[in-house]
Amino acid sequence: MEMDSWELIASKISQKILHSLIPDVWRGTVKAIFERSLNVEMKGDFLIQVGSDSLPLTPRSILLPEEDFYKRILPVCFLGQPVFIEKGFMFLGQIKMNLFHPQTRHYDPRLDLAGGLCHPSEILNHLIGALRGIEETRQKRGEPSFSLFRSYFLYRIFMIPKPRFDQLAGSRLLSGENARSAQMKSALWKKADGFLDAMSRKDWVKILEFARGLIGLGPGLTPSGDDFLAGFITAGAIWRRHSKDSKGLQEAASIAAGMIREEAAGRTTSVSLAMLADAVNGEVPEPVKHFLRSVIQTGDGREICFWSGEISRIGSSSGEDLLNGLASGILFFQSWVVPSEGVECYFKNRCFPFLGS
Repeated sequence: MEMDSWELIASKISQKILHSLIPDVWRGTVKAIFERSLNVEMKGDFLIQVGSDSLPLTPRSILLPEEDFYKRILPVCFLGQPVFIEKGFMFLGQIKMNLFHPQTRHYDPRLDLAGGLCHPSEILNHLIGALRGIEETRQKRGEPSFSLFRSYFLYRIFMIPKPRFDQLAGSRLLSGENARSAQMKSALWKKADGFLDAMSRKDWVKILEFARGLIGLGPGLTPSGDDFLAGFITAGAIWRRHSKDSKGLQEAASIAAGMIREEAAGRTTSVSLAMLADAVNGEVPEPVKHFLRSVIQTGDGREICFWSGEISRIGSSSGEDLLNGLASGILFFQSWVVPSEGVECYFKNRCFPFLGS
């Protein structure tokens, strides 16, 4: 078979990869293979996800038409397989992937949410609606959830007073939970509460302590604690762009993000390290970018519902864990950027530590 018959066209690719890996020659290897994607490490420290274009775009994605990925890529891939990028092409065995074809869509993962903002109460209502919508959809479909942060944001908003940690999910286990996952959830929620409370007081010792506790905690390639922190860091990156006069917020968000990134090294997976590094740089998956724009700026209910659903599809539980961290971070940093007496009074003693007491 001629080499040209093995040339594939990438349907979607992140500009982060193009800017970072081209025009140099980069060599790497296949590090992990999954049902819909594979992970490639270039030069040992730059992670790339190659997968089907049915997956959401991330800052490190190269996505191929679904049929090409399943029929041409997966059958010939193996762990440790050499990979290299040169002159706009990725070579994986005999397969040559065109990264600059006119049909290829290039995605810019950088947050660029310039412009006006919705009122704080509207933003909060958008977040509540999005997370409630995910819950309602799951219940209608009878889908079990294995997200350890499931309901965290909604529970913290509406419980008066704060719930006891042994009653986080009420008197019964949620669908898909067992005693072990409930115990892990309790640990995660305690550490998330402690982290947010320490952030509100700028207690850097405690921030570091609780961040260390969250990093690497939970199942999967991106543990739940990492997903939550990535969402929180992303929210900080947004508000830094809308708070030129808020030196305190910029300092707190930057220091916290730097601490988390530094502490993550050696404590979690390479996939999580890449995710946290992207979040620190203000680079996000495509569904997150559109979700943030619709929640913070346009207020379009249909867009909010669609993109929150797309986020919830990321991984087996990562999307929902990230979404709870994102919502918590938006509310946290928003209270610094656009303080509103009405909003603060409405939520006093009703939700997170930084809005009560």
